[in-house]
Amino acid sequence: MNDNQFYVEMAGNLAWPTVVLICVFLLRDKIKNIFSGGLKSAKYKDAELVFSEQQTAKPNLPVQQDLKHFIPSDPSGFREEVENRLQGSLAQIPSDQEKIDILVKNLAQEQLNGAFEKIYYNIFGTQIRLLEFLSSQESGAAKTTDILPFFEECKKSNPQSFSESNLSDYLNFFHIWELLEFGDDQYIITKKGRAFLRYITAMRLNKNKAF
Repeated sequence: MNDNQFYVEMAGNLAWPTVVLICVFLLRDKIKNIFSGGLKSAKYKDAELVFSEQQTAKPNLPVQQDLKHFIPSDPSGFREEVENRLQGSLAQIPSDQEKIDILVKNLAQEQLNGAFEKIYYNIFGTQIRLLEFLSSQESGAAKTTDILPFFEECKKSNPQSFSESNLSDYLNFFHIWELLEFGDDQYIITKKGRAFLRYITAMRLNKNKAF
């Protein structure tokens, strides 16, 4: 073998390992993503290419809870004065647990009052009378045939609103506001429905409203 043949064979033997190592180096980022945990090195015979980097631990930052979304907006600008009155009243209660109980009960009542106000604003007089009819039943329930007269009366009194409506449209209002529940071919007044009737009675609201 002469010198020229020796160099040709050496070049041929070294060409592929060199190409492979170069490709691995250029594509190291993509190869890392293929292997879970990351590919740390590539080795061929005596040649080794290490391309992993030492990872530094990320500091554990304290998680700060943002409570702003719990605070409603104050368009009137008067809430601060009311808050000061409440703070003064709560200062007279020594137990923190009693303060929490009082605040929760008052908040729950205010939420109910707000819901009942919306219901009363949108309800028809015949729907109020239907609730009263159901509440007077021993089981608080009535069949569809017993409810139809209330619907027919509502259609006659409010032709513009119910001229093209059916019974399901009329009763859908009760389902949305959870005033009635349906089962075994009968409609049953819910606890919320009874509470709504007590509310409008206590507030002396007109039960014969057209709308």
